[in-house]
Amino acid sequence: MRQREFPAVFNTRIHLGESSWIQILLGLALTVWSAFGKPTNDDLDQATEIRGSTFVLAANLFGATGQSFEPNAPELYRQTVWWRWTAPNSGIYAWRTSTHSQRTAVTILEADGLGQFALLAATYVRPATGLFIDNFAPDPQGSFAALGGHTYWIRLDGVRGGVFDGTFPPDPLIEPYQVSVEFQRLDLAPQVNDSFQNRHLLTNTSPVLAGTLLTATAEIGEPAAHEASVKRTLWWEWVAPGRGTATLEFAGTNAPPLAAIYRRAPWQLLDPVATSATVFGNSCARFWHARGKLDFDTEAGEAYLLQLDAFPDCDLSQSFSAQLQFQPAPVNDLISNPTEVSGLDWSLESSNEGATLSTGDPSVPGQTGSSSVWYHWHLPGPGLIQVTTNEPTRFAELGVEVLPPDGGTSGSVWTISIGPCGDPFADLYPPPPFMPVIALFRPIGSVGDQPTLDFQVQGTNEIWAELTTTNAWLQLDGPQGVTGRARLNGHLTPSPSNDALSRAEPLPSAPVRVTGRSAGATAEIGERLPPPDILPHGSELLPRRTVWWRWKAPAAGTWVLRVEVGAGDHAFVVYRGGESGEIAPVAATFQQPALFRAAAGEELQIGVFGVAGFGGNIAFHLVPALLPKLGPPTLERNVLGETSWRFEIPPTWDLPFEVETSPDLRVWAPVITDWFRGAGAFHLPIETENGARFIRFRLGPP
Repeated sequence: MRQREFPAVFNTRIHLGESSWIQILLGLALTVWSAFGKPTNDDLDQATEIRGSTFVLAANLFGATGQSFEPNAPELYRQTVWWRWTAPNSGIYAWRTSTHSQRTAVTILEADGLGQFALLAATYVRPATGLFIDNFAPDPQGSFAALGGHTYWIRLDGVRGGVFDGTFPPDPLIEPYQVSVEFQRLDLAPQVNDSFQNRHLLTNTSPVLAGTLLTATAEIGEPAAHEASVKRTLWWEWVAPGRGTATLEFAGTNAPPLAAIYRRAPWQLLDPVATSATVFGNSCARFWHARGKLDFDTEAGEAYLLQLDAFPDCDLSQSFSAQLQFQPAPVNDLISNPTEVSGLDWSLESSNEGATLSTGDPSVPGQTGSSSVWYHWHLPGPGLIQVTTNEPTRFAELGVEVLPPDGGTSGSVWTISIGPCGDPFADLYPPPPFMPVIALFRPIGSVGDQPTLDFQVQGTNEIWAELTTTNAWLQLDGPQGVTGRARLNGHLTPSPSNDALSRAEPLPSAPVRVTGRSAGATAEIGERLPPPDILPHGSELLPRRTVWWRWKAPAAGTWVLRVEVGAGDHAFVVYRGGESGEIAPVAATFQQPALFRAAAGEELQIGVFGVAGFGGNIAFHLVPALLPKLGPPTLERNVLGETSWRFEIPPTWDLPFEVETSPDLRVWAPVITDWFRGAGAFHLPIETENGARFIRFRLGPP
């Protein structure tokens, strides 16, 4: 048993913790029974004095009470009895609750030089799950480290049963509530690396750690892996063979020990690097727990101190086994040594496994930096870039199809795009699954061989950005430093050749179907804007991604611009005027077909304005606005006995039209019908008093 001051490495006093039972050899027993009423050792200042290394504590808690300073855990009755014990020898002492005893909680306390009590060990009241079982199950055994000649206080309490999500009243403490706990010193030798000074040196790249924490103790001034740990520690030292990531992983089904990693800081202090602590729980309970795997970054030649401790749910009597594995950092771990990529398209397998947090690396707070690798993209020119783990979106290039004189087909193409405590315990703060986090930076300078970067955009699985430079730096990471592998695909969409009115793409002087894209387009200074009344609310604040076409009408008449692709996120505007002169809008649409009149040979400019996201594909028709052929009407009577003529019209017809009537072909008057877009027919009421009349069907005004 050790008790000595540490060198300047540690500076806090640590109190020891509880553990679980190992076989006890029964010896001399001291039994104290309280038959009826309040026990004689009900209060701390009335604690019964006991001695020896083997003893039995027994009591009836029915008449016991609690004191104001005692903790009030919801699973405890707070009906306690006390003993005061002086350890005859240093060592590990274990307790076991009698199998015939009620549900019992044991607490071991010690006092410091100022008379303040500190928790040394306690029964772990294990939360349970299920609809019809107790929510709190006390472990029947535990252990603690004691120093010979030191005095300790032992408290016994009862543990409630049948507590169900706080909705059932607690069960009453029954009479009698007999408890009995056996104590014995364990005849076990401590491990050599129980003390920091005698820590075990691990000598290879992937060493194995094994042992048991049952005989482990803590030293005065030793750093605590966690405030809730039992403070039963073993120590190792390992020198990293290089820059990279080390992984400590435990085997077995027992709750793993709590691992903490330190490195030397100035003045021989220890600087915490990583810990495996987390919180487990469900809808009814929470408790500290250690993960079975821990990663930490390494530097070549750096010495790392490994401390194993435990949370109360870990069975210290069980042996543990863990392996420490080292993975070198990838070659592109540093921004000064990125993987070079170039061209309009590239694709490669990427991994941030083994990557580290590099000094001086720019990062996106909370997203990238802790396990990042770097890529330098030499762009062939400015434009819209994508970096994605999926297939990049590839946009249509400029194209034109001359249609028959009647305008060909018309229409639009659309793309549609158990009980409250029965749930199992789970890690409430688990490391997130690996999902590539990509960040884009542009250079704004350099210091030595390392560029100075300006953050542009970040995203999970993919990013989009518009760049005017020909260099870009990409950073791949995982959320909260999680590592993994992914295929990265890069694609650059250059600015379209018809990005400006001065570079408008000429079209044949004929009915045409036109394709292109606004992706990668920009807005020029002083460029025309679409009429605001055709834009959706708020889109006037978005950047304009404008592309242009120039067209001469092949014949005089009414023409229609019909949108096929791009409706909803583009504004289509027809302007009257030449390339070098002033232009004025004559028709515009955001979704519906746009009618306009043109003289033969008249030059028009068609501007398409992308008003959503990074733009997209475009397809539209410029065709004559021709009336559909109507068949002869049919007579139809409705349920009210009203008679009307029914005219069939193609259900895909989407242009406005007017219906007029005349008695003599000279004076025409409009007729109101029940037609609406896509109806497929309209009805014309019969006016018997007017006799015969003429009806005509013509396009509405453009």
